[in-house]
Amino acid sequence: MKHRSIILAISVVLATGSCSDDPTKGTASAPTAPSKPRLTASNLPQDASTVCVSAVTQRDQLTNGLNGLTDGQREQKMTSLDALIEDSCY
Repeated sequence: MKHRSIILAISVVLATGSCSDDPTKGTASAPTAPSKPRLTASNLPQDASTVCVSAVTQRDQLTNGLNGLTDGQREQKMTSLDALIEDSCY
């Protein structure tokens, strides 16, 4: 009986140590969930707001390398544009 309780305790400790619900450590959706299609200027909806159109166009230009930014500046601007697109387009 004591042997079973030790095995159960070890199993519980291992299970809680391997599970994590911390949203800052990964993606917000399940790994098997399909991701949203990336918006580009060519697949924007007709009723998209001007803020959305502008942000998507700027991101497309960054993706195509039509700028004079360093990699760090490009990554920072891309992160900001992605957040703006997430807020204004979806």
